[in-house]
Amino acid sequence: VEAPLLESLNVRDCMLGDDGFAPLAAQLAKCSRLQALELGGNELTAESCAASWLAGVPALETLGMEENELGSAGAAALAKALRSLENGLPKLAAAKFATSEIASRGA
Repeated sequence: VEAPLLESLNVRDCMLGDDGFAPLAAQLAKCSRLQALELGGNELTAESCAASWLAGVPALETLGMEENELGSAGAAALAKALRSLENGLPKLAAAKFATSEIASRGA
């Protein structure tokens, strides 16, 4: 399923886990108009933060990742994924990570 016109997606509290997020992430890579993505409360870990799908969402303005189990390793993986993008995410204005188990070394 491709959704190239999708601008907003909220799958908060769906308890996807990393295994459930993987097929969604594959589709997110095709959502070039996506502006808002809410993934909070899905038990996501650092595994979901090796975010190759970020390259497919250049219009992303808000990213909600709070209430997951990202940890410092997840924060570091997400930062590495963002740095690897040629142009980054120039429109990203807000990213929420509250209560995602990120310690000071991952912040």
